[in-house]
Amino acid sequence: MPRRSRESWSELVRWLISTDPNEQPFLDYRYLRDPFDRQRMREMVRTCVSLAEHENFKDIVESRIEPTGEEMASDDALDAFCARDATTGQHISGTCKMGPASDNMAVVDQHGRVHGLENLRIADASVMPNCIRANTNVTTIMIGERMADFIRNGGWGCGIRGRASPGNHASIRSWCVNGGVIMCHRGGRAAA
Repeated sequence: MPRRSRESWSELVRWLISTDPNEQPFLDYRYLRDPFDRQRMREMVRTCVSLAEHENFKDIVESRIEPTGEEMASDDALDAFCARDATTGQHISGTCKMGPASDNMAVVDQHGRVHGLENLRIADASVMPNCIRANTNVTTIMIGERMADFIRNGGWGCGIRGRASPGNHASIRSWCVNGGVIMCHRGGRAAA
């Protein structure tokens, strides 16, 4: 099967639909819009169905629930089945890429500071420049811990120096932005 270029891959489209920071952006993943994507999805579904029907699985697979025989009957029917429930099963990351100010795609620097703004940091999975090849939980915790270290060791231009007592620093586990003010969370309670 010929490989396609990176430029032809379906890409995520995102828009801010409001100036309200509490309103979620519109995310259009463009699932299965590219014919190649549909072809590969059909191949994957048919391979899985074939594996499940193999005699080695007869003791653990009683019957196939989905896709139905009718949905497997044609490419169009299988495309409709796939499009009906296609969604992401991953943790979305990389939407606010970390990188130098000279990188037009970078949103934050290596300390989580948003390029072009003061007193605002991002410290979550969105700063990952690339999607990691594992669960994002531990990596995101590490990002929060590292950003907390930067802030703890002198503020690093964040403007919150002196807001937390030295005794509280050891319990800081994650950071979030709330109305432009960074909050530190300890045991489920937020403290400014």
